[in-house]
Amino acid sequence: MAADLEGTGVTVNVIIPGGAVNTPMIPAEAPFARDALLQPKVMLPPLLWLVSRAADHVTGKRFLGTSWDAALASDAAAEKAGAPIGWKALAVLPIRPAL
Repeated sequence: MAADLEGTGVTVNVIIPGGAVNTPMIPAEAPFARDALLQPKVMLPPLLWLVSRAADHVTGKRFLGTSWDAALASDAAAEKAGAPIGWKALAVLPIRPAL
């Protein structure tokens, strides 16, 4: 889709948390402590950056919320947490809570 929309001003990116998230998608009877799951707010910093003017030029990227380093400048954090939108270049496995 990013290639299809190239040159239109529409950008296409993906944000994923990086593992199981404490949302209703994880059933209450799941064998995980809720506080051991990633919290939804892990996706907020990359989301806020992507909707800012600073990211107007960014398209075709996949951002991992758990890799976003808020101690870095936004562009540096995006570089650290981003990869091409496909799976090939992303060698980070999801974080799984202990049973």
